[in-house]
Amino acid sequence: MPEHPALGLARSKTTLQAHDPRWAAAFEAEAAKLRSTLANMPFEVEHIGSTAVPGLHAKPILDIAVGCHDASSHAEIQAALESIEYVFHGDQGEEGGLLFMKGPDSCRTHHLHVVALDSRQWRNYLAFRDGLRSNETVRTAYSELKKSLAAEFPEDRLSYQDAKSPFIEDALRDLQV
Repeated sequence: MPEHPALGLARSKTTLQAHDPRWAAAFEAEAAKLRSTLANMPFEVEHIGSTAVPGLHAKPILDIAVGCHDASSHAEIQAALESIEYVFHGDQGEEGGLLFMKGPDSCRTHHLHVVALDSRQWRNYLAFRDGLRSNETVRTAYSELKKSLAAEFPEDRLSYQDAKSPFIEDALRDLQV
């Protein structure tokens, strides 16, 4: 049973659900844990991804961005995150920074991306989230696309993610990030 009953999805599955207001509370609880754990390091934490957008269908997995002020602190951040049950899943480069996950493969609950605070990726995370929050037309189109792709790729999350990329790139271009 996941720590947060509103969260959890098997690693390769692409199952969406209607927005759940408990996701915001789950993020706030996790952000407080991150702030406590990383208290001696300069960073910012943001709720990103579809669970951060009211009205948007989403996989029940929190996406969190940690923006670092100092890239040299990655090893220290990794050790701190591992102390609160995050597992390091490699450096995704400009596509997502250092990736950490929480929860077993059978019930993944959190994806955490550590990126430079002044990076294009950090700006993209926030711009896309904020654009979806503020533009109902874009939010609805993205939700419909996600539902269609989830039906097409229910057992193949990588193909699902790849198929969303053109929409995200176009939206970011329109936002002129």
